[in-house]
Amino acid sequence: MTALSAKKSSVSSLRPALSSQDIHLWLCHRHSVHNADAWRRSVLSQYASIAPDQWCFSRSANGKPQIANAASKLAFNASDSGDYLACAVTRSAAVGVDLEYCATKRDVLRLAQRFFHPMEVARLESLSVADRQHAFHDYWTLKEAHIKALGATLGAALENTAFDLQYGAQKEDVGRVAQVSRVRSESVYFVLEPMPDYRLAVCAISPATGWRLSMFEQDQAGRVKALQPRLIALSEGAVSRSPRPSPRSRSASPR
Repeated sequence: MTALSAKKSSVSSLRPALSSQDIHLWLCHRHSVHNADAWRRSVLSQYASIAPDQWCFSRSANGKPQIANAASKLAFNASDSGDYLACAVTRSAAVGVDLEYCATKRDVLRLAQRFFHPMEVARLESLSVADRQHAFHDYWTLKEAHIKALGATLGAALENTAFDLQYGAQKEDVGRVAQVSRVRSESVYFVLEPMPDYRLAVCAISPATGWRLSMFEQDQAGRVKALQPRLIALSEGAVSRSPRPSPRSRSASPR
């Protein structure tokens, strides 16, 4: 079992407050819950007076799950990889999240050459093999989170969605990410290391600025723990609750 690398703070049974410019990210170990669907329902019930078994869902034209309860204005998206489940919740903005386990032996450069923008491939080629694994998953999670937030499908969208990812000068510095696709959407992005050997990205479709990200986990007793994840990079319009973005940034070494 891999331990969460995020620092834990206070434990509470109260519902976390979710404003119109908040993204709440929930994580849990898949073996700590009965099943993923029941866990996601319990997360959504943190924000509305709706019992977990009373949530209703529909799907968009491309198959994206969405809430069908008329009384709720929440938006959510879910992902899972390795031993962990993730669920992102917003008050109304379309949201996408992707979680990936990085400690694999896949040939990430070959995958990048097939699905990534030439600029992204060049960045990966400039890195060591160890750094390349993490950087590949930073780009991949950004792409998937963006595509899922839009409710689109993978395939050509992977190639047509490109990012300029500049890492902080030091490991503790927060880098910058910007979408450089030919057709851009007004979006905000966060790239995280929620636990060792995992990468996670969140995207919210919104022209607003001042977006904040908070991360939580819920134990089997229903108690909510606020977490402080390692923030790798964020976009314009996003606010860091970790160390401020470094004015000196670089494209190499995601560490």
